[in-house]
Amino acid sequence: MGDSAHSTIAVVSAAVAKITRREQQACAAPQLNLLEHLSVDSLALLEIIETLEKELQVTIPDEDTGRVKTVGDLYVVVQRLTDQIGRP
Repeated sequence: MGDSAHSTIAVVSAAVAKITRREQQACAAPQLNLLEHLSVDSLALLEIIETLEKELQVTIPDEDTGRVKTVGDLYVVVQRLTDQIGRP
């Protein structure tokens, strides 16, 4: 896994941990379902998205937000957006 992917994992898991008030390591597994495993409802998901947008200075489109079901989905969206703007 490259530095960019590690950076994405760190930023996403930190945002999820902040909003869910869990340990960052407990929020890093890509297969974790946000609702079922981490109790992230739609409002909490919007808070996570807002946190990521501020942290990374990107805009996550609503259509991407609507498709996010797992931590891994967040990784994919964030990685794609940061790759598009040329930032790790």
